[in-house]
Amino acid sequence: MRCPLATATLRSVCRRRSVDIGIQLLLLGLLAWPVPAAAQALSSDALRKQAATCEQNHDWREACRLYDELLHRHRDDAHLRQAYQRCLRRYRIVQRHQDQLYRAALEHLTPAQALDLYVHVLETIDRVYTDRQKSSPAALFAQGLEELGLAFEEPIFVREYFPTVSPDRLAAFRKKIVQWQQRKITHRAEARQQVGAIGRTAQQLSSGGRPILLTVIALEFLSGACNALDEYTFFLTPGPYREMQTALRGRFVSIGVDLEVIDKQLVIHRVYPHSPAAEAGLKPYDHIVRIEGQSAGALTVERAAELLRGQAGSVVKLEVVPFDSVDLEIRSLAIKRAPVMAPSVEYSMDEPFTFELEEGMKVLFPVGRVTIHYFQESTLQEVKEALAALQTAGMKVLILDLRHNPGGLFKSAIEVAELFLPEGVIVISQTHAIKDRKWNGIIRADHPEALLVPMVVLIDGETASAAEVLAGALKDNGRAKLVGQPTFGKGTLQCVIPLDKPYFECMPAGIRITVAKLLSPHWQPYSGKGIEPNFPVALEGADLLIEARQILLQELRRNLQAMPP
Repeated sequence: MRCPLATATLRSVCRRRSVDIGIQLLLLGLLAWPVPAAAQALSSDALRKQAATCEQNHDWREACRLYDELLHRHRDDAHLRQAYQRCLRRYRIVQRHQDQLYRAALEHLTPAQALDLYVHVLETIDRVYTDRQKSSPAALFAQGLEELGLAFEEPIFVREYFPTVSPDRLAAFRKKIVQWQQRKITHRAEARQQVGAIGRTAQQLSSGGRPILLTVIALEFLSGACNALDEYTFFLTPGPYREMQTALRGRFVSIGVDLEVIDKQLVIHRVYPHSPAAEAGLKPYDHIVRIEGQSAGALTVERAAELLRGQAGSVVKLEVVPFDSVDLEIRSLAIKRAPVMAPSVEYSMDEPFTFELEEGMKVLFPVGRVTIHYFQESTLQEVKEALAALQTAGMKVLILDLRHNPGGLFKSAIEVAELFLPEGVIVISQTHAIKDRKWNGIIRADHPEALLVPMVVLIDGETASAAEVLAGALKDNGRAKLVGQPTFGKGTLQCVIPLDKPYFECMPAGIRITVAKLLSPHWQPYSGKGIEPNFPVALEGADLLIEARQILLQELRRNLQAMPP
Protein backbone atom coordinates (compact mmCIF):
# COMPACT_ATOMS: atom_id res chain seq x y z
CA MET A 1 0.00 0.00 0.00
CA ARG A 2 1.40 3.43 -0.95
CA CYS A 3 1.67 6.10 1.74
CA PRO A 4 0.42 9.56 0.67
CA LEU A 5 2.58 11.13 3.37
CA ALA A 6 5.51 10.44 1.06
CA THR A 7 4.75 13.75 -0.62
CA ALA A 8 3.37 15.38 2.50
CA THR A 9 0.01 15.10 0.80
CA LEU A 10 -2.46 15.13 3.60
CA ARG A 11 -5.14 17.49 2.32
CA SER A 12 -7.59 19.90 3.96
CA VAL A 13 -8.55 23.34 5.25
CA CYS A 14 -11.52 25.20 6.69
CA ARG A 15 -12.34 28.36 8.65
CA ARG A 16 -14.50 29.08 11.62
CA ARG A 17 -17.48 31.46 11.78
CA SER A 18 -20.28 28.86 11.97
CA VAL A 19 -18.45 27.02 9.18
CA ASP A 20 -20.20 29.02 6.47
CA ILE A 21 -17.91 27.75 3.67
CA GLY A 22 -15.72 30.60 2.70
CA ILE A 23 -13.77 27.41 3.28
CA GLN A 24 -12.76 24.12 1.77
CA LEU A 25 -13.90 20.77 3.02
CA LEU A 26 -11.90 17.59 3.34
CA LEU A 27 -12.75 14.05 2.39
CA LEU A 28 -9.91 11.68 3.24
CA GLY A 29 -9.86 8.03 4.18
CA LEU A 30 -7.78 6.54 6.95
CA LEU A 31 -4.08 7.24 6.96
CA ALA A 32 -2.44 4.95 4.44
CA TRP A 33 -0.01 2.70 6.28
CA PRO A 34 2.38 0.96 3.86
CA VAL A 35 2.18 -2.72 4.79
CA PRO A 36 5.08 -4.96 3.72
CA ALA A 37 4.25 -7.73 1.27
CA ALA A 38 5.27 -10.27 3.92
CA ALA A 39 2.61 -8.95 6.29
CA GLN A 40 -0.03 -9.08 3.55
CA ALA A 41 0.77 -12.77 3.08
CA LEU A 42 0.23 -13.65 6.75
CA SER A 43 -3.00 -15.08 8.11
CA SER A 44 -5.34 -12.82 10.05
CA ASP A 45 -4.56 -14.67 13.28
CA ALA A 46 -0.85 -14.11 12.77
CA LEU A 47 -1.42 -10.42 12.08
CA ARG A 48 -3.51 -10.08 15.26
CA LYS A 49 -0.71 -11.64 17.32
CA GLN A 50 1.87 -9.34 15.77
CA ALA A 51 -0.34 -6.32 16.39
CA ALA A 52 -0.81 -7.31 20.04
CA THR A 53 2.96 -7.62 20.45
CA CYS A 54 3.44 -4.18 18.91
CA GLU A 55 0.97 -2.72 21.39
CA GLN A 56 2.88 -4.26 24.27
CA ASN A 57 6.08 -2.71 22.90
CA HIS A 58 4.44 0.70 22.34
CA ASP A 59 5.20 0.41 18.63
CA TRP A 60 2.01 2.23 17.73
CA ARG A 61 2.93 2.93 14.14
CA GLU A 62 3.51 -0.74 13.33
CA ALA A 63 0.37 -1.71 15.25
CA CYS A 64 -1.61 0.73 13.11
CA ARG A 65 -0.11 -0.79 9.95
CA LEU A 66 -1.18 -4.28 10.99
CA TYR A 67 -4.68 -3.33 12.13
CA ASP A 68 -5.10 -1.38 8.90
CA GLU A 69 -4.31 -4.52 6.93
CA LEU A 70 -6.77 -6.49 9.07
CA LEU A 71 -9.49 -3.89 8.53
CA HIS A 72 -9.02 -4.23 4.78
CA ARG A 73 -9.79 -7.93 5.21
CA HIS A 74 -12.53 -7.63 7.85
CA ARG A 75 -14.10 -4.25 7.28
CA ASP A 76 -17.15 -4.88 9.52
CA ASP A 77 -15.18 -6.09 12.57
CA ALA A 78 -15.99 -3.58 15.34
CA HIS A 79 -13.28 -4.93 17.66
CA LEU A 80 -10.61 -4.42 14.99
CA ARG A 81 -11.78 -0.87 14.40
CA GLN A 82 -11.62 -0.16 18.13
CA ALA A 83 -8.10 -1.59 18.23
CA TYR A 84 -7.08 0.56 15.28
CA GLN A 85 -8.53 3.68 16.90
CA ARG A 86 -6.81 2.85 20.19
CA CYS A 87 -3.41 2.53 18.53
CA LEU A 88 -3.98 5.52 16.29
CA ARG A 89 -4.70 7.64 19.35
CA ARG A 90 -1.49 6.53 21.02
CA TYR A 91 0.45 7.10 17.80
CA ARG A 92 -0.86 10.67 17.67
CA ILE A 93 0.22 11.31 21.25
CA VAL A 94 3.77 10.29 20.40
CA GLN A 95 3.68 12.19 17.11
CA ARG A 96 2.45 15.31 18.90
CA HIS A 97 5.34 15.38 21.34
CA GLN A 98 7.86 14.63 18.60
CA ASP A 99 6.72 17.74 16.72
CA GLN A 100 9.44 20.30 17.39
CA LEU A 101 7.23 23.15 16.20
CA TYR A 102 4.62 22.13 18.77
CA ARG A 103 7.15 21.99 21.59
CA ALA A 104 8.48 25.42 20.61
CA ALA A 105 4.95 26.87 20.47
CA LEU A 106 4.25 25.65 24.02
CA GLU A 107 6.81 28.17 25.25
CA HIS A 108 4.76 31.05 23.82
CA LEU A 109 1.35 29.97 25.15
CA THR A 110 0.61 31.03 28.73
CA PRO A 111 -1.36 28.71 31.06
CA ALA A 112 -4.33 31.10 30.97
CA GLN A 113 -4.26 31.16 27.15
CA ALA A 114 -4.05 27.35 27.06
CA LEU A 115 -7.12 27.04 29.30
CA ASP A 116 -9.03 29.58 27.20
CA LEU A 117 -7.99 27.68 24.07
CA TYR A 118 -9.32 24.46 25.61
CA VAL A 119 -12.73 26.09 26.16
CA HIS A 120 -12.64 27.52 22.62
CA VAL A 121 -12.09 24.06 21.16
CA LEU A 122 -14.91 22.59 23.29
CA GLU A 123 -17.21 25.30 21.90
CA THR A 124 -16.11 24.55 18.35
CA ILE A 125 -16.72 20.82 18.75
CA ASP A 126 -20.18 21.43 20.18
CA ARG A 127 -21.03 23.76 17.33
CA VAL A 128 -19.84 21.77 14.32
CA TYR A 129 -19.25 18.11 15.21
CA THR A 130 -21.74 15.87 13.47
CA ASP A 131 -22.68 13.70 16.50
CA ARG A 132 -23.83 15.98 19.31
CA GLN A 133 -24.24 13.09 21.74
CA LYS A 134 -20.43 12.87 21.90
CA SER A 135 -19.81 16.60 22.33
CA SER A 136 -21.16 17.36 25.81
CA PRO A 137 -18.73 19.04 28.26
CA ALA A 138 -18.83 15.94 30.49
CA ALA A 139 -17.95 13.57 27.62
CA LEU A 140 -15.15 15.78 26.31
CA PHE A 141 -13.69 16.30 29.79
CA ALA A 142 -13.68 12.53 30.37
CA GLN A 143 -11.90 11.96 27.05
CA GLY A 144 -9.32 14.58 28.00
CA LEU A 145 -8.63 12.77 31.26
CA GLU A 146 -8.17 9.54 29.36
CA GLU A 147 -5.76 11.25 26.95
CA LEU A 148 -3.73 12.58 29.87
CA GLY A 149 -3.51 9.12 31.41
CA LEU A 150 -2.34 7.66 28.10
CA ALA A 151 0.25 10.41 27.71
CA PHE A 152 1.77 9.55 31.09
CA GLU A 153 2.26 5.99 29.82
CA GLU A 154 4.42 7.21 26.93
CA PRO A 155 8.17 7.53 27.64
CA ILE A 156 8.55 10.55 25.35
CA PHE A 157 5.98 12.53 27.36
CA VAL A 158 7.49 11.71 30.74
CA ARG A 159 11.04 12.26 29.49
CA GLU A 160 10.19 15.67 28.05
CA TYR A 161 8.11 17.16 30.88
CA PHE A 162 8.70 15.11 34.04
CA PRO A 163 12.26 13.76 33.70
CA THR A 164 13.14 13.96 37.40
CA VAL A 165 9.88 12.64 38.89
CA SER A 166 10.15 9.20 40.47
CA PRO A 167 8.07 6.29 39.12
CA ASP A 168 6.20 6.09 42.46
CA ARG A 169 5.09 9.71 42.26
CA LEU A 170 4.06 9.27 38.64
CA ALA A 171 2.04 6.19 39.59
CA ALA A 172 0.35 8.13 42.38
CA PHE A 173 -0.58 10.90 39.95
CA ARG A 174 -2.07 8.38 37.50
CA LYS A 175 -4.25 7.07 40.33
CA LYS A 176 -5.51 10.61 40.88
CA ILE A 177 -6.49 10.71 37.21
CA VAL A 178 -8.81 7.76 37.86
CA GLN A 179 -10.31 9.62 40.84
CA TRP A 180 -10.87 12.76 38.79
CA GLN A 181 -13.01 10.69 36.44
CA GLN A 182 -15.71 10.76 39.11
CA ARG A 183 -16.07 14.56 38.84
CA LYS A 184 -19.41 15.73 37.48
CA ILE A 185 -18.99 18.29 34.71
CA THR A 186 -22.03 20.08 33.33
CA HIS A 187 -20.57 23.28 31.83
CA ARG A 188 -17.45 24.24 29.91
CA ALA A 189 -16.51 26.69 32.65
CA GLU A 190 -16.43 23.79 35.12
CA ALA A 191 -14.26 21.80 32.73
CA ARG A 192 -11.83 24.73 32.50
CA GLN A 193 -11.67 25.02 36.27
CA GLN A 194 -10.99 21.31 36.74
CA VAL A 195 -8.33 21.21 34.03
CA GLY A 196 -6.61 24.15 35.72
CA ALA A 197 -6.66 22.34 39.07
CA ILE A 198 -5.25 19.16 37.51
CA GLY A 199 -2.55 21.19 35.78
CA ARG A 200 -1.50 22.82 39.04
CA THR A 201 -1.33 19.39 40.67
CA ALA A 202 0.89 18.21 37.82
CA GLN A 203 3.09 21.26 38.32
CA GLN A 204 3.75 20.20 41.90
CA LEU A 205 5.20 16.90 40.66
CA SER A 206 8.18 18.69 39.16
CA SER A 207 10.68 20.74 41.11
CA GLY A 208 10.25 24.42 40.33
CA GLY A 209 6.63 24.00 39.16
CA ARG A 210 7.28 25.18 35.60
CA PRO A 211 4.28 27.14 34.17
CA ILE A 212 4.67 25.27 30.89
CA LEU A 213 3.42 22.11 32.60
CA LEU A 214 -0.04 23.60 33.10
CA THR A 215 -0.04 24.55 29.41
CA VAL A 216 0.97 21.00 28.45
CA ILE A 217 -1.79 19.47 30.61
CA ALA A 218 -4.44 21.79 29.17
CA LEU A 219 -3.44 20.84 25.63
CA GLU A 220 -3.58 17.13 26.48
CA PHE A 221 -7.21 17.69 27.50
CA LEU A 222 -7.76 19.63 24.27
CA SER A 223 -6.21 16.82 22.22
CA GLY A 224 -8.26 14.16 23.99
CA ALA A 225 -11.48 16.07 23.33
CA CYS A 226 -10.69 15.90 19.61
CA ASN A 227 -8.91 12.57 19.20
CA ALA A 228 -11.50 10.39 20.89
CA LEU A 229 -14.46 11.49 18.77
CA ASP A 230 -13.62 9.33 15.74
CA GLU A 231 -10.53 8.28 13.78
CA TYR A 232 -10.87 11.23 11.41
CA THR A 233 -11.08 13.96 14.06
CA PHE A 234 -7.92 15.12 15.82
CA PHE A 235 -5.85 18.08 16.98
CA LEU A 236 -3.35 19.21 14.37
CA THR A 237 -0.14 20.47 15.92
CA PRO A 238 1.87 23.09 13.98
CA GLY A 239 3.99 20.63 11.98
CA PRO A 240 1.16 18.50 10.51
CA TYR A 241 -1.02 21.61 10.17
CA ARG A 242 1.60 23.33 8.02
CA GLU A 243 2.04 20.19 5.90
CA MET A 244 -1.71 19.99 5.32
CA GLN A 245 -1.87 23.58 4.15
CA THR A 246 1.04 23.05 1.78
CA ALA A 247 -0.34 19.80 0.43
CA LEU A 248 -3.80 21.25 -0.11
CA ARG A 249 -2.33 23.57 -2.71
CA GLY A 250 -0.29 20.72 -4.17
CA ARG A 251 2.87 22.84 -4.06
CA PHE A 252 5.92 22.38 -1.87
CA VAL A 253 9.70 22.52 -2.04
CA SER A 254 11.29 19.13 -2.67
CA ILE A 255 12.68 17.14 -5.61
CA GLY A 256 9.30 15.92 -6.92
CA VAL A 257 8.76 12.23 -6.22
CA ASP A 258 6.26 9.94 -4.52
CA LEU A 259 7.78 7.19 -2.40
CA GLU A 260 6.67 3.72 -1.37
CA VAL A 261 8.11 0.71 0.45
CA ILE A 262 8.43 -2.55 -1.49
CA ASP A 263 9.92 -5.53 0.33
CA LYS A 264 11.49 -3.26 2.95
CA GLN A 265 13.18 -1.11 0.31
CA LEU A 266 12.47 2.57 -0.29
CA VAL A 267 11.40 2.91 -3.91
CA ILE A 268 10.33 5.81 -6.10
CA HIS A 269 6.68 5.35 -7.03
CA ARG A 270 6.25 8.38 -9.27
CA VAL A 271 8.42 11.18 -10.66
CA TYR A 272 6.68 14.52 -11.25
CA PRO A 273 7.06 15.96 -14.75
CA HIS A 274 9.57 18.83 -15.08
CA SER A 275 10.72 18.35 -11.47
CA PRO A 276 14.33 18.31 -10.19
CA ALA A 277 14.03 14.52 -9.88
CA ALA A 278 12.97 14.21 -13.53
CA GLU A 279 15.84 16.44 -14.64
CA ALA A 280 18.26 14.27 -12.62
CA GLY A 281 17.05 11.18 -14.50
CA LEU A 282 15.24 9.46 -11.62
CA LYS A 283 12.53 7.00 -12.66
CA PRO A 284 9.76 4.96 -11.05
CA TYR A 285 11.00 1.86 -9.19
CA ASP A 286 14.49 3.27 -8.71
CA HIS A 287 15.73 2.06 -5.31
CA ILE A 288 16.90 4.80 -2.92
CA VAL A 289 19.82 3.52 -0.85
CA ARG A 290 20.77 6.63 1.15
CA ILE A 291 19.47 10.15 1.75
CA GLU A 292 21.94 12.63 3.18
CA GLY A 293 24.14 9.75 4.30
CA GLN A 294 21.32 8.02 6.18
CA SER A 295 20.44 4.45 5.20
CA ALA A 296 17.02 4.51 3.54
CA GLY A 297 16.26 1.09 4.99
CA ALA A 298 16.20 2.64 8.46
CA LEU A 299 13.83 5.46 7.45
CA THR A 300 10.05 5.58 7.46
CA VAL A 301 8.47 6.83 4.25
CA GLU A 302 7.43 10.00 6.03
CA ARG A 303 10.93 10.65 7.38
CA ALA A 304 12.43 10.04 3.93
CA ALA A 305 10.00 12.55 2.41
CA GLU A 306 10.91 15.03 5.12
CA LEU A 307 14.61 14.70 4.26
CA LEU A 308 13.85 15.37 0.61
CA ARG A 309 12.07 18.63 1.47
CA GLY A 310 13.90 21.83 2.37
CA GLN A 311 14.67 25.36 1.25
CA ALA A 312 14.45 26.19 -2.44
CA GLY A 313 17.92 26.10 -3.95
CA SER A 314 19.38 23.83 -1.29
CA VAL A 315 20.88 20.49 -2.30
CA VAL A 316 19.96 16.98 -1.13
CA LYS A 317 22.41 14.11 -1.67
CA LEU A 318 21.06 10.71 -2.74
CA GLU A 319 22.46 7.29 -3.51
CA VAL A 320 20.22 5.41 -5.93
CA VAL A 321 20.21 2.06 -7.73
CA PRO A 322 18.31 2.41 -11.04
CA PHE A 323 15.55 -0.17 -11.42
CA ASP A 324 16.98 -1.34 -14.75
CA SER A 325 20.58 -1.58 -13.51
CA VAL A 326 22.15 -4.93 -14.43
CA ASP A 327 25.13 -4.71 -12.09
CA LEU A 328 23.24 -2.84 -9.30
CA GLU A 329 25.66 0.06 -9.55
CA ILE A 330 24.89 2.88 -7.12
CA ARG A 331 24.48 6.38 -8.56
CA SER A 332 25.46 9.31 -6.32
CA LEU A 333 23.35 12.38 -7.01
CA ALA A 334 23.22 15.94 -5.68
CA ILE A 335 19.80 17.35 -6.56
CA LYS A 336 18.82 20.97 -6.04
CA ARG A 337 15.43 21.37 -4.32
CA ALA A 338 12.83 23.57 -5.99
CA PRO A 339 9.12 24.40 -5.71
CA VAL A 340 7.23 21.52 -7.30
CA MET A 341 3.61 20.90 -8.15
CA ALA A 342 2.28 17.53 -7.08
CA PRO A 343 0.10 16.47 -10.03
CA SER A 344 -3.10 14.76 -8.94
CA VAL A 345 -4.03 13.56 -12.45
CA GLU A 346 -2.35 11.48 -15.14
CA TYR A 347 -3.72 10.63 -18.57
CA SER A 348 -2.86 8.69 -21.71
CA MET A 349 -4.31 7.26 -24.91
CA ASP A 350 -4.64 3.47 -24.88
CA GLU A 351 -4.94 1.04 -27.77
CA PRO A 352 -8.18 1.81 -29.68
CA PHE A 353 -11.12 -0.52 -30.17
CA THR A 354 -11.74 -1.70 -33.73
CA PHE A 355 -15.20 -2.54 -35.09
CA GLU A 356 -15.84 -4.17 -38.45
CA LEU A 357 -18.97 -2.93 -40.17
CA GLU A 358 -20.71 -4.13 -43.28
CA GLU A 359 -18.82 -4.19 -46.57
CA GLY A 360 -15.48 -4.61 -44.79
CA MET A 361 -15.44 -1.15 -43.28
CA LYS A 362 -13.58 -0.70 -40.00
CA VAL A 363 -14.25 1.94 -37.35
CA LEU A 364 -11.76 2.89 -34.65
CA PHE A 365 -12.82 3.99 -31.18
CA PRO A 366 -9.77 5.59 -29.50
CA VAL A 367 -9.63 4.88 -25.76
CA GLY A 368 -8.58 7.55 -23.29
CA ARG A 369 -7.51 6.87 -19.71
CA VAL A 370 -7.51 9.35 -16.81
CA THR A 371 -6.12 8.49 -13.36
CA ILE A 372 -7.01 10.72 -10.41
CA HIS A 373 -4.60 10.07 -7.53
CA TYR A 374 -6.36 12.41 -5.07
CA PHE A 375 -8.44 15.59 -5.04
CA GLN A 376 -6.70 18.90 -4.38
CA GLU A 377 -7.28 22.52 -5.42
CA SER A 378 -5.84 21.98 -8.90
CA THR A 379 -7.66 18.71 -9.69
CA LEU A 380 -10.59 20.21 -11.60
CA GLN A 381 -8.28 22.12 -13.92
CA GLU A 382 -6.00 19.09 -14.30
CA VAL A 383 -8.94 16.88 -15.31
CA LYS A 384 -10.21 19.51 -17.75
CA GLU A 385 -6.80 19.71 -19.38
CA ALA A 386 -6.53 15.92 -19.53
CA LEU A 387 -9.95 15.55 -21.17
CA ALA A 388 -9.19 18.34 -23.65
CA ALA A 389 -5.92 16.68 -24.66
CA LEU A 390 -7.57 13.27 -25.00
CA GLN A 391 -10.43 14.69 -27.10
CA THR A 392 -7.90 16.42 -29.34
CA ALA A 393 -6.27 13.01 -29.78
CA GLY A 394 -9.64 11.60 -30.85
CA MET A 395 -10.88 9.89 -27.66
CA LYS A 396 -14.31 8.26 -28.07
CA VAL A 397 -14.45 6.16 -24.87
CA LEU A 398 -12.92 6.71 -21.42
CA ILE A 399 -11.48 4.68 -18.55
CA LEU A 400 -11.46 6.66 -15.29
CA ASP A 401 -9.10 5.13 -12.71
CA LEU A 402 -9.89 5.86 -9.03
CA ARG A 403 -7.94 2.97 -7.54
CA HIS A 404 -5.80 3.83 -4.50
CA ASN A 405 -7.43 7.28 -4.36
CA PRO A 406 -7.81 8.19 -0.63
CA GLY A 407 -9.98 11.24 -1.28
CA GLY A 408 -9.16 14.88 -0.71
CA LEU A 409 -11.15 18.05 -1.22
CA PHE A 410 -14.94 17.63 -1.26
CA LYS A 411 -15.43 20.63 -3.55
CA SER A 412 -13.00 19.22 -6.12
CA ALA A 413 -14.81 15.86 -6.21
CA ILE A 414 -18.16 17.60 -6.77
CA GLU A 415 -16.70 19.74 -9.56
CA VAL A 416 -15.18 16.73 -11.32
CA ALA A 417 -18.49 14.84 -11.06
CA GLU A 418 -20.19 17.72 -12.88
CA LEU A 419 -17.81 17.31 -15.82
CA PHE A 420 -19.51 13.97 -16.54
CA LEU A 421 -23.06 14.59 -15.26
CA PRO A 422 -25.38 17.01 -17.07
CA GLU A 423 -27.91 16.61 -14.24
CA GLY A 424 -28.79 14.40 -11.30
CA VAL A 425 -27.94 14.06 -7.62
CA ILE A 426 -24.22 13.88 -6.84
CA VAL A 427 -24.38 13.32 -3.07
CA ILE A 428 -26.50 14.06 0.00
CA SER A 429 -24.75 15.93 2.83
CA GLN A 430 -26.32 15.77 6.30
CA THR A 431 -24.95 18.41 8.66
CA HIS A 432 -25.94 21.14 11.11
CA ALA A 433 -22.58 22.88 10.75
CA ILE A 434 -22.65 23.98 7.10
CA LYS A 435 -25.18 26.68 6.29
CA ASP A 436 -24.37 27.15 2.61
CA ARG A 437 -26.98 25.16 0.68
CA LYS A 438 -24.45 24.52 -2.06
CA TRP A 439 -22.71 22.08 0.30
CA ASN A 440 -25.60 21.00 2.53
CA GLY A 441 -28.55 18.76 1.72
CA ILE A 442 -29.04 17.35 -1.78
CA ILE A 443 -26.16 18.43 -4.01
CA ARG A 444 -27.10 18.28 -7.69
CA ALA A 445 -25.28 18.51 -11.00
CA ASP A 446 -26.27 21.21 -13.46
CA HIS A 447 -23.88 21.05 -16.39
CA PRO A 448 -25.57 20.75 -19.81
CA GLU A 449 -22.16 20.62 -21.53
CA ALA A 450 -20.96 17.57 -19.58
CA LEU A 451 -18.82 15.02 -21.41
CA LEU A 452 -21.00 12.04 -22.39
CA VAL A 453 -18.58 9.55 -23.94
CA PRO A 454 -19.05 5.91 -22.80
CA MET A 455 -16.91 5.20 -19.75
CA VAL A 456 -16.03 2.75 -17.00
CA VAL A 457 -14.57 3.55 -13.58
CA LEU A 458 -11.94 1.43 -11.85
CA ILE A 459 -12.28 1.11 -8.05
CA ASP A 460 -10.74 -0.94 -5.25
CA GLY A 461 -10.65 -1.22 -1.46
CA GLU A 462 -8.49 1.91 -1.22
CA THR A 463 -10.92 4.09 -3.19
CA ALA A 464 -12.22 6.27 -0.37
CA SER A 465 -14.07 9.42 0.62
CA ALA A 466 -14.10 12.03 -2.15
CA ALA A 467 -13.31 9.31 -4.69
CA GLU A 468 -16.34 7.37 -3.44
CA VAL A 469 -18.52 10.46 -3.89
CA LEU A 470 -17.47 10.66 -7.54
CA ALA A 471 -17.79 6.92 -8.17
CA GLY A 472 -21.17 6.74 -6.41
CA ALA A 473 -22.53 9.67 -8.40
CA LEU A 474 -21.49 8.15 -11.72
CA LYS A 475 -22.90 4.73 -10.81
CA ASP A 476 -26.24 5.80 -9.33
CA ASN A 477 -26.96 8.16 -12.22
CA GLY A 478 -26.26 5.39 -14.73
CA ARG A 479 -23.42 7.41 -16.20
CA ALA A 480 -20.69 4.75 -15.86
CA LYS A 481 -20.14 1.13 -14.87
CA LEU A 482 -17.84 0.47 -11.92
CA VAL A 483 -15.25 -2.29 -12.31
CA GLY A 484 -13.05 -3.77 -9.58
CA GLN A 485 -13.60 -4.36 -5.88
CA PRO A 486 -15.84 -2.71 -3.23
CA THR A 487 -14.60 0.69 -2.11
CA PHE A 488 -13.29 1.56 1.35
CA GLY A 489 -16.52 2.91 2.85
CA LYS A 490 -15.95 6.34 4.39
CA GLY A 491 -19.05 8.50 4.35
CA THR A 492 -18.11 11.45 6.52
CA LEU A 493 -16.90 14.93 5.68
CA GLN A 494 -14.18 16.77 7.59
CA CYS A 495 -12.86 20.31 7.67
CA VAL A 496 -9.74 21.74 9.24
CA ILE A 497 -10.46 24.74 11.44
CA PRO A 498 -7.45 26.89 12.34
CA LEU A 499 -7.29 28.14 15.90
CA ASP A 500 -8.68 31.64 16.39
CA LYS A 501 -6.22 34.46 15.72
CA PRO A 502 -5.10 35.25 19.31
CA TYR A 503 -4.20 31.59 19.87
CA PHE A 504 -2.96 30.94 16.34
CA GLU A 505 -0.26 33.58 16.74
CA CYS A 506 1.21 31.53 19.59
CA MET A 507 0.21 28.06 18.39
CA PRO A 508 -0.23 27.92 14.58
CA ALA A 509 -2.39 24.81 14.68
CA GLY A 510 -5.95 23.65 14.09
CA ILE A 511 -8.41 20.82 14.50
CA ARG A 512 -9.57 18.46 11.81
CA ILE A 513 -13.17 17.60 12.62
CA THR A 514 -16.06 15.60 11.16
CA VAL A 515 -18.86 17.98 10.19
CA ALA A 516 -21.19 15.93 7.97
CA LYS A 517 -22.43 12.48 7.03
CA LEU A 518 -22.70 11.62 3.36
CA LEU A 519 -25.21 9.46 1.51
CA SER A 520 -25.21 8.22 -2.07
CA PRO A 521 -27.68 9.62 -4.64
CA HIS A 522 -29.89 6.61 -3.75
CA TRP A 523 -29.75 7.65 -0.06
CA GLN A 524 -27.45 4.80 0.95
CA PRO A 525 -24.68 5.40 3.53
CA TYR A 526 -21.10 5.01 2.37
CA SER A 527 -19.63 4.42 5.83
CA GLY A 528 -18.81 0.80 6.57
CA LYS A 529 -20.33 -0.41 3.30
CA GLY A 530 -18.53 1.29 0.49
CA ILE A 531 -19.74 0.98 -3.10
CA GLU A 532 -20.25 -2.34 -4.83
CA PRO A 533 -18.92 -2.45 -8.41
CA ASN A 534 -21.24 -3.29 -11.30
CA PHE A 535 -18.62 -5.81 -12.38
CA PRO A 536 -16.74 -7.38 -9.45
CA VAL A 537 -13.21 -8.26 -10.58
CA ALA A 538 -10.59 -9.55 -8.16
CA LEU A 539 -7.68 -8.73 -10.47
CA GLU A 540 -5.23 -5.90 -9.82
CA GLY A 541 -2.85 -3.68 -11.75
CA ALA A 542 -2.63 -4.12 -15.49
CA ASP A 543 -4.76 -7.30 -15.33
CA LEU A 544 -7.73 -5.29 -14.05
CA LEU A 545 -7.18 -2.72 -16.79
CA ILE A 546 -7.35 -5.47 -19.43
CA GLU A 547 -10.61 -6.77 -17.94
CA ALA A 548 -12.01 -3.23 -17.80
CA ARG A 549 -11.29 -2.77 -21.50
CA GLN A 550 -13.25 -5.93 -22.27
CA ILE A 551 -16.21 -4.70 -20.23
CA LEU A 552 -16.06 -1.29 -21.88
CA LEU A 553 -15.93 -2.99 -25.27
CA GLN A 554 -19.06 -5.02 -24.43
CA GLU A 555 -20.88 -1.86 -23.31
CA LEU A 556 -19.84 -0.07 -26.49
CA ARG A 557 -21.10 -2.96 -28.67
CA ARG A 558 -24.38 -2.97 -26.79
CA ASN A 559 -24.78 0.76 -27.40
CA LEU A 560 -23.96 0.41 -31.08
CA GLN A 561 -26.46 -2.42 -31.51
CA ALA A 562 -29.15 -0.31 -29.85
CA MET A 563 -28.62 2.53 -32.32
CA PRO A 564 -31.15 2.82 -35.17
CA PRO A 565 -29.79 1.82 -38.60
